[in-house]
Amino acid sequence: MTDDFGFSPLSRGAHRRAGRTVLQVAPALAEADGGLAVIAVAAALAEAGARPLVASPADRLVPELQAVGGVWIDFASQSRNPLAMPILRHSLKRLIEREQVELVHARSRRAGWIAQGAARAAKVPFVTSLTQLSPGQGPVRQRYTAVLARGDAVLAGSKFAADTATALYPQAAGRVALVRPGVDLRPFTPALIPAQRVQALRQLFGVAPDERILLLAAKPSVWKGHKVLIEAARILRERGVGDVKLVFVGDAQGSWS
Repeated sequence: MTDDFGFSPLSRGAHRRAGRTVLQVAPALAEADGGLAVIAVAAALAEAGARPLVASPADRLVPELQAVGGVWIDFASQSRNPLAMPILRHSLKRLIEREQVELVHARSRRAGWIAQGAARAAKVPFVTSLTQLSPGQGPVRQRYTAVLARGDAVLAGSKFAADTATALYPQAAGRVALVRPGVDLRPFTPALIPAQRVQALRQLFGVAPDERILLLAAKPSVWKGHKVLIEAARILRERGVGDVKLVFVGDAQGSWS
């Protein structure tokens, strides 16, 4: 994704991906760190005239995916049962062949272990996104995560992730691509937000009329900057800036560890 966040509708049908079918295999969208990225990629593909399929378990973000043109397929990509893996791989291979999928993109480790075998058997390109990757992980977890380094293209969202991937999995060198995630800033345009909504949210958040808001929209996690923002607010207060209130908006499923 880029800051352009997709393609112009004027390019529909003319883009080189028009008419192609791309399958993303993902965990439950509302639970995955990259769930919104899955939806954003589906939206960009749909706008380019491609056919974006997403195989994932059912959850509350599925309607949002469908609203942007994504085609949702109920699939147990989060299964922890090793005995179910061959069945899931075969099922996914049949889906790839039936829908004439031209590229498979795995969005998590568990999805990767299923999608890799299915994509290879169906002889279509296999792409992975680096998630749940960190230095210092034990040998068992490192082997488990290795599937994310086996894509024909391995997408990293930051230079740190790209460097970590090549350090942990030297065999991936030359296949790691740095693709920085984009953010659609249009929903945050002040002129597009009614004053009544602003007032309602300030009341919901318990923010006084004379207070300013520091908003962080992300799951609670040390990786998202919550602790940094809390420390920054403490410093501001010590320096006499007391009219600031922190507001964290996001699913309470993250980890502070």
